[in-house]
Amino acid sequence: MQVDAFAKRTAQARKYVSSASRKGTPAQTQALSFCDTMYMNTQDTIGAAQRAISFKDKGTAKIMLQLAVQDFQSCDRPFQQSGIPNPMLKYDAELSQLANNCMQLANMM
Repeated sequence: MQVDAFAKRTAQARKYVSSASRKGTPAQTQALSFCDTMYMNTQDTIGAAQRAISFKDKGTAKIMLQLAVQDFQSCDRPFQQSGIPNPMLKYDAELSQLANNCMQLANMM
């Protein structure tokens, strides 16, 4: 259930990226495009974690969840490099919390 919430929140983040891109400056739009790619990768990785969980493969699930965290955390990089504010920080914080919850649950498998 927690992994499903993580997947749904990632999908919501991608929707927000899409709407924020329409209102942003060219630099923001470029950075948000990078975030969208990272969130898409996160969705793929969460799917792999869900499959691993269904097979009770604790090791693979944890690795996939860790990779998902790395993907969405890298969203901040282009904003920092450009010196512009990241409108995705709230989502990234929430996704980090969801990912941590999922990893703690994976440890209990």
